[in-house]
Amino acid sequence: MTFPANNTQHKLIDIVRYMESNGLMIIIFGGWSAELLDIEKSRPHSDIDLLMIDETFDNLTKLIAHNKWDIVKSYSHKKAFIVDGVMIEVFLVKSIDGEYITEFIGKKMSMSFNWPSKLFIKKIIKGRNFKLATKETMNNYKKSHKKIHSNSPWK
Repeated sequence: MTFPANNTQHKLIDIVRYMESNGLMIIIFGGWSAELLDIEKSRPHSDIDLLMIDETFDNLTKLIAHNKWDIVKSYSHKKAFIVDGVMIEVFLVKSIDGEYITEFIGKKMSMSFNWPSKLFIKKIIKGRNFKLATKETMNNYKKSHKKIHSNSPWK
């Protein structure tokens, strides 16, 4: 696993600000959220994990194309692309009847993952409000990770 030297808090903030300024609702997830919530100690990060609340990836796909970023993963539930040598992984989270859901759709099987109702909290970082996945959000995903990813059935 590589840890790009430029995968810094500054890079994270720049990317999230840029995505939000282009109309995307972004929530910081994974290791960066855990660090910013003081759940984990500061450490090198191999990528940037984000949640995006939307119905489709259409707006993100347009932003990726506009910036000529390289897409390295593209599934029903996640897109990953490279920005300045850092992999950005974005999970699609749909808001349906007050619930947050990610749909994993594949050739072998499909499944839905229900996120907690308290998906994120707001925290001021460098003078600006950001949405961070809650500890419950991350724990629920970690508990389901093995089931979701066993044999990568959506590929």
